[in-house]
Amino acid sequence: MQTINILGSNLSGIDGTTGRTYTIGVTVSGSPMIQLDNQTLIPYTDYIYNTTNTLITFNVPILDVQYITIYYNESAISGATGVYYTTPGLVQSELRASTTFSTSTIPTLAQLNTWIDEESRIIESITDEVYTTTIVSNVYVDYDGDSILRFPHTPLISISKVEYNTASAGNTPSWVEFSEGDDKNYLAYLNHGEIEFVNGTQRTVTNIPLPGKKKFRLSYTYGYSNIPLDIQRLATLMVTKRVIMSLLNSQSSSEGGNIQIGTISITDPTSYGINYLKSLNNEIDELLSKTGRKFSTHRQWRVY
Repeated sequence: MQTINILGSNLSGIDGTTGRTYTIGVTVSGSPMIQLDNQTLIPYTDYIYNTTNTLITFNVPILDVQYITIYYNESAISGATGVYYTTPGLVQSELRASTTFSTSTIPTLAQLNTWIDEESRIIESITDEVYTTTIVSNVYVDYDGDSILRFPHTPLISISKVEYNTASAGNTPSWVEFSEGDDKNYLAYLNHGEIEFVNGTQRTVTNIPLPGKKKFRLSYTYGYSNIPLDIQRLATLMVTKRVIMSLLNSQSSSEGGNIQIGTISITDPTSYGINYLKSLNNEIDELLSKTGRKFSTHRQWRVY
């Protein structure tokens, strides 16, 4: 994940007003996450990102002296969408190749980005986690009445809105927004993806949450502001392995062959494949084992 650090004075518009804008200037995968003086802003509420012209419009007043940090994932290729836990540059470095992936290389840059996306999704499937920033809006969840509401995803980066349906089953929903705070409606445990209801009947909203289907409507951001280094390394190795396998399968079938990766010439690629792929597999297994993500517990949810 890339970051941009600027001051409010870098924005267009008047000091201390709303509607000020900033152009990232690169194609972004997904939506950027923004912090103002280390406070995370709420997407679609505090700011709007326009994917067409990469323009961020702030709906909160920004002072020229305030610090702004923009976190974003740059698309691997212009206009591409997908999940990218590594980059073509990291794969190139792992291969020790001096040639940059492009439309004329084998594999091409487009093919490599497809593999990066696929291997990144495989990592998500194995670990049951998402390591980029993902925004969820207006998802309905059931509530069993045990005072703890568990979100469909974890960890959470921020909670934009928690709405409770006060109407009984079969009636038109009547949504009331809950507030966070030990003197309000709930406490948030972002790392666990949970909120705990507090204060009983002394809350601003006096209705104690009752169990039921679709009792809550949630908007939130989950995942990671920065891709964990072990996950980035794991993705790099998995994609590198796929590149090597592709080259071995397409360019050699017996001993004595030759493979050219950039300026590196690999003689006797069958031997290279056995030794190097064994090393890759060992490190991949070690990363999964050390991070504690090789086996995971899946949280089952009915999401409407």
